[in-house]
Formats: sequence, structure tokens, C-alpha cells
Amino acid sequence: MGRAIASPFGATEIRIKLTPLFVDEAKSGSILRLFVGLDANDLTFTQQPDGTNTAQLVFSTVFFGNNGAVVSQHDHNATLRLSEKSLEHAKEEGVFYSFDVPAKDAGKFQFRIVVADTSSSRIGSTGQFLTIPDLKNGRLALSGIHVEPEWKPPAVVTDEDFFKAASLRKIRQGTALKFRYIIYNATADAIRSSRLTSRMIIFSDGRRGLPSEPQAVKGDDSDLKRIPVLTQIHDFPPGAYVLQIIVEDQSAKRTATQWIQFEVVK
Repeated sequence: MGRAIASPFGATEIRIKLTPLFVDEAKSGSILRLFVGLDANDLTFTQQPDGTNTAQLVFSTVFFGNNGAVVSQHDHNATLRLSEKSLEHAKEEGVFYSFDVPAKDAGKFQFRIVVADTSSSRIGSTGQFLTIPDLKNGRLALSGIHVEPEWKPPAVVTDEDFFKAASLRKIRQGTALKFRYIIYNATADAIRSSRLTSRMIIFSDGRRGLPSEPQAVKGDDSDLKRIPVLTQIHDFPPGAYVLQIIVEDQSAKRTATQWIQFEVVK
């Protein structure tokens, strides 16, 4: 695992998809919320006396600084427990999991994750470059963008549905892209209200689309340190896209940006 996490090349014995989202919470502070998708066919499941099937996994995560030095490292143990029916479904669709790691240091990092199956010693790894904002300086900032599943009541949405949407960032053609993010460190005006606007830019096949018109952010101003935003957009043909969000604090004359990749499939 040590060699895999330090290598710039991904280990592929376990196929893994990763979406890391920066979030700052009142109790836990700054964290990186990891949404992981794994190919269940690469994992070793053992049938238990109660009929369920379990796989034992170890995740190791590392933040590398811009000089290549390790800034922080964390390990996380996980037990996947699936019924026979759920295991059959997972082998077709994948298995999805989420956990948090501390993100106390601000700056630009290369983040890497390795997963090991303790029964087979198979490993998989991946990573990406990311930026952790410094919220202590009071500047406007955004959380990561969380893609949410599309559903119609009274359908029941499970944790797996949320984890799958956030991990894969895929939507079906004809459905809406629903996403959520948090605005940090908004500034109050003279009547203790925020004056925030947001606009979106969609990139497709490397081409930059026209930015949307600025829209006023309607949110709860009771906590200007953290203002949640939920929105959606429609009508995408199949393909790969990049969504960029630009938020402007008109009171402080500051802007913050965030982006995420997503895919539309038939």
C-alpha cells in the first residue's frame, strides 16, 4: 500500500472511482468527504452464518504538498456487508461507500487514496489535485459540489443512491442535474442580509459555453458562515461536461469559484 500511494501510477487490481468534496462543518471543522465507487467483482466476499456476505477493506489516504512531502495521512477500516441479492446487484452496478478525513491544512495538494482487500491482498489506487480553502481568513469560499440523485416521491432514496450519484456523477438523458454546495464567509449588508449572486458556465468537449445570467442566491441568512444552496439544470445531450459555479458577494466585492465534472448517459 505504501508503494501504491506514493506512485504516480494507479494500482488497478481493484477498480476505484473517487469524488473528494471539501466541506466545513460547525462541529468537525474542515473535512474532505470522500465518495468512493468500487467494482464489486474485484473484492472478496465471505458468506457469514446469517447469510450475508462481507468484505474487509482498508483505505489509506495521503495529502502531498507542492514540494512532494507528506502533509497528512489517515487510515480507515471498512466492512462491507451485503445480502445475496444486494451482492448480485453490486457486481453489476458497483458498490459505493463514503467516509471523511480531516482537512485542517489549507493550500494546494495532490490527494491520493489506496484501497486494499485484506482477504486477497488486492489493491487499487487513484488521486487528483485539489485545493483546500483557508476559511479562517474570512474570505468568500465554496464547498465541493455534491451531485444528488434524481427521484420522484413517493420513491425511497437510500444512502447507496446518494453515494452512487456523488461518486459517479452520472445522470440519465432527460433528467435534471441536481447539485448542492455551501457558501462560506458571506458578508452582511446594513440590514444583516447577504447579497450573493451565482452564475454557471458549462464546458463540453473542451469548449466553454456561455455563462448564465447572475441569479440571486436565496438561502438562510441565519448563519452567514455557511449558506447551503440546492439547484438544478436540465436538457443535456449525452456526453462529458464540466460545471463551473461562480459566486459573487456584492457587499464585499469578492468572488469564489468551484467546479465538477459530470456525464450524461442514454
